[in-house]
Amino acid sequence: MADKPLHVVIAEDAEAETSIIITVYEPDPAIWDEDFERKKS
Repeated sequence: MADKPLHVVIAEDAEAETSIIITVYEPDPAIWDEDFERKKS
């Protein structure tokens, strides 16, 4: 399980000094480049 990448989208509230998790998901290798940083074109 440690070898699986996760994509996490957060929103930061600087005034309240908090972070809010919007979504977390395992990226689909068929859609993302090998490094999981960019979608395939």
